[in-house]
Amino acid sequence: MTNKLMTFGALALATLLFTGCSDSPEVSTVTGVVLLDGKPLHSAEVVFCPAATGEAGGIVATGYTDEAGRFQVHASQAGQELAGVTPGTHVVMVRDLATRGEAAAAPTSPDFDQNVTAAAKKSRISKKFEDLKATPLRNVTVPAGEHQVTIELDSRKKTGTVTVASANS
Repeated sequence: MTNKLMTFGALALATLLFTGCSDSPEVSTVTGVVLLDGKPLHSAEVVFCPAATGEAGGIVATGYTDEAGRFQVHASQAGQELAGVTPGTHVVMVRDLATRGEAAAAPTSPDFDQNVTAAAKKSRISKKFEDLKATPLRNVTVPAGEHQVTIELDSRKKTGTVTVASANS
């Protein structure tokens, strides 16, 4: 009887210890702004993709800019919402949703510009920023923690930069 009680107690303790553990990956909070030629870019999608395919725990995270060009990225994994990106090196894409009209999936951000027209427009940014292989926004390192990101796009030179700064500095 004592052995059965000890075994039950050990199993109960192990269950409690392991139940508290989470399978959620570590995420870094990323908020920021997208600027096109120095001005806020509204109605854009920002996508952070892990640079190395198969990077452990790497998941794609997206955010949508509001009228002031501000965004916060989110991801989901196995149905669980994650507020940020996995730490590591990323490739960043920016998609101009204002040119997609109704063909674009409706973002869930409450700040998304609901007045995007259905008529196709010429993109405000170079198409290469939308292409994972062509985007110049590469080797963007996001360490663990909270970060403020500034994405600056130049429409004439078709170049861009991403600056990641600790939100605590």
